[in-house]
Amino acid sequence: MGRVEHRRYVPAKGQRSFLQAVQQATGLSLAECELIIEMGGAYRGKRRFKNKGQLLKAGELIQVFYRLPIQKEEMAFQDDWIVCIEPLFLVARKPAGLPTQGKRECDTSAFYELLKKRVPGYLGLHHRLDQGTSGLMVFSRSRKSNPAFHELFTKRLISKQYLALCTGTWPDSRGERTRVDQPLARVQNRGKHGLYQVDPGGKPAQTELELIGQSGGLVLMGAKPLTGRTHQIRVHAAHLGLPLLGDTLYGGADHGGGFYLHACQLSWPSCQNLNAGSFYAPIPKNWYSQFTDELLHAYKRWEERCLVD
Repeated sequence: MGRVEHRRYVPAKGQRSFLQAVQQATGLSLAECELIIEMGGAYRGKRRFKNKGQLLKAGELIQVFYRLPIQKEEMAFQDDWIVCIEPLFLVARKPAGLPTQGKRECDTSAFYELLKKRVPGYLGLHHRLDQGTSGLMVFSRSRKSNPAFHELFTKRLISKQYLALCTGTWPDSRGERTRVDQPLARVQNRGKHGLYQVDPGGKPAQTELELIGQSGGLVLMGAKPLTGRTHQIRVHAAHLGLPLLGDTLYGGADHGGGFYLHACQLSWPSCQNLNAGSFYAPIPKNWYSQFTDELLHAYKRWEERCLVD
């Protein structure tokens, strides 16, 4: 696939359909423009827009994002992604490799969009996982529960536990549990997705880490972020000399796949009209191929302890 193309167009006269405006902006065929609109790459002003027959007014800004050749990206929904459905919320398990939200040029392969197509009614988004991260997410299923989730996330009352498989050796000086308290800042001029680093002038960031097991040059650890900075666990792990396996952006060994970070636990106390909730998702199956027997036993012991707690 080529780079993302960006075209802008402002119709001088009204009564031109959105589809016609997209074609005028791109010079592509009507069939290709229909596919761009269906995939979510066309915008009316700054908002994604999919009504190809809508008539436009003179002076309206049309923006189009696309890659050549135009090909529809879509993934089949899997029923086991849904962990729990309640009247006020839904808990789902995002697979690694799927973005939480759509890219500029496409939203048909985004986890949130796929859920909205499968689950009828309202579905509110309150947090995100990196594209390469797997694991649990919670969504509101009623606007009546949005204030409760807003309070829970704003006051950091949502507890999130991750598992990370890293390369290196756990530092003995840290004991089996440690807290990394290092501010993070974005490295300038690193493109849209960005690269982050420990920086004294950055935003405060704290992560609690726990050694679960280590063997064969790999370290399995639990990670609990106390703040919500972008790439926080990945950067803090690398700062300790334990980059995630496969996380080449932060010095991890390249094994031909993605990195190993999984949101395994999600819980919250009762708040307003929302009851307390606690959920667990085991690691994806592909993790087992990286485990030695020692790591597997350490993980099973840790999992049993977590489920009892």
